[in-house]
Amino acid sequence: MAMEIESTGATHSGAIRRAFALGLVGTTLLATLTACSPSRSLEAYCSVIEEHKERYINAMAAATGGEDLIGGIMQAVSAIGDIGQMWKEAAKVAPEEISADVEATAAAWDAQLKAAEKAASDPLAGLTAGLMSGITNAAAISRVDQYTAANCPGIGAAFVAVGDSEDDLAAASDDGETSPAAVFPRVDELEAFRWSPFEYDDGDIFMGPRTVALIEKAREGIVQVYGAENPLPVTVSPPVDADREVLGRAFGVQQRPGADSALIVTSMERKRSTGLQAGEQVVTMRVYDDSGTTVSDAWVSAFGGEQISGTALFGDTVHIAMSDESTREDIFLAVSASSGDVIWQMICSVPLGNYFWFSRATHHVILGADGTRVVECGDDLIGVAPNGDQIWSYTPERSQLTTGGTARVLPGDAERFAYDQSAASSQVDVYDISTGEPVALGLLEPLYDPVSGLLLTRPDGQRGGGDESLRVTDTATGEVLLRVSTSQVEALQGLTPLGAFDERLWFYTKDGLEIVSLRTGESDSLTPARDASVPHYEPYRNIPLVSGETWVLLGQTNGGSYPRVSGIYRDPAGAITTADLPPATR
Repeated sequence: MAMEIESTGATHSGAIRRAFALGLVGTTLLATLTACSPSRSLEAYCSVIEEHKERYINAMAAATGGEDLIGGIMQAVSAIGDIGQMWKEAAKVAPEEISADVEATAAAWDAQLKAAEKAASDPLAGLTAGLMSGITNAAAISRVDQYTAANCPGIGAAFVAVGDSEDDLAAASDDGETSPAAVFPRVDELEAFRWSPFEYDDGDIFMGPRTVALIEKAREGIVQVYGAENPLPVTVSPPVDADREVLGRAFGVQQRPGADSALIVTSMERKRSTGLQAGEQVVTMRVYDDSGTTVSDAWVSAFGGEQISGTALFGDTVHIAMSDESTREDIFLAVSASSGDVIWQMICSVPLGNYFWFSRATHHVILGADGTRVVECGDDLIGVAPNGDQIWSYTPERSQLTTGGTARVLPGDAERFAYDQSAASSQVDVYDISTGEPVALGLLEPLYDPVSGLLLTRPDGQRGGGDESLRVTDTATGEVLLRVSTSQVEALQGLTPLGAFDERLWFYTKDGLEIVSLRTGESDSLTPARDASVPHYEPYRNIPLVSGETWVLLGQTNGGSYPRVSGIYRDPAGAITTADLPPATR
């Protein structure tokens, strides 16, 4: 193995309420302000909203309080007209730091008024037009919302995200103190993305402490981003320069604990030839926040790489993995997202004897909580510090049948990573990211619970597991809390672990879904009751599969295969527990 490393630096009233809460802005206006002075100041800005607030709430109450649909819509049109005037006044006095967003919000409400007027004669068309305007201006509206809540005491947020029911929306409309964070917790239903407990992204899903990205159309680069700062999911579609051809893309999210939500889209692009000037390949790096706003846009030389195969973001550093099939080399980079300066690079030659080398085309960019990156270099695993220094090296145990292993992220765990012995083997090892020391060897499908820090492992009897099939370890102390014998597991007939969360394990057996304590193995009261009237093929829903600081992915399964992701629960305050989630049910 050769290595080079370089460090370089309803009812009618309910229908109206839902239409104007969900459609006309995508969010519901709760509080308002009025201009008393042409000078720009926080006091003048808050005064604008305070003056208009009561007028708007009374008008909307009248609009949603009766059974006359068209009459109610006309009342709501009047209310929206008042709000449009309010934002025009507010835009004249808003402090400089928020003035551009207030102006955008004023323009959005002008569009809402036109949509609302159209709704009187064509409610569906008006709803659609208003919804599109709300989506287009969601980023500015969200920032104004948060600014108002933080800086105008007694008024609260200007907007509130869509809730799950008409009662939620009605409650929000009556509560001027509601903040964006207060309405964040809810389950957003997702298209059923495929999922394996051990696969970190599986081609569709990328996860960080505060960000989840769902890749809808990889070729076109269309990504749905669920962050911790914006109650609404945002669709991101990176632009393509006319003078460049996109050869491939890789997606990732912010991995630094506590950092704001962010998406990174890294593209291998070829600059088109101009006259006698031949084109060249470059790597572009675009970072977006969870409102879809471009935070940074930079590029760097491709360093001979042919295929971009992985990326992630840690703070302002973009981590990239590339491959060059012609030279049988893997190229690893750490680059400043804001400037494009290369922080460090590593080129690793893959031995000719490694038959499975090309299976590494999809690199899992593994980053620890301190920014340590795990790199697969030839036959070795190497820990690289944020400045490019090599801090540890380890050669995994292998047999003749397990060449060409793959290092992978252990979902939810920023302290450890997993190593799949080979594509032909189900054996998995777990290592410490900061030291490279093995934590557990010869496992099947490890699961980690970030809430409690408990690690579920399934020792493989062929590699020293003996008569033990399940083990739960407290990663903080190293203490083994629970051991389950092979005979016990076999008696359960087909035990399949699905997810570990909040000191509980969700698993499937021949008899259905079970939930037990990770500490004691005792059955949990959350286990759904058996119902013989429900067909066996009907899936169980709302199973916590994996979680981060501010989110939990929920899945569904009928036991025939690994679950499919079907929902996401988010709360920017974090500290999510099972009490916050919908119960597992059929």
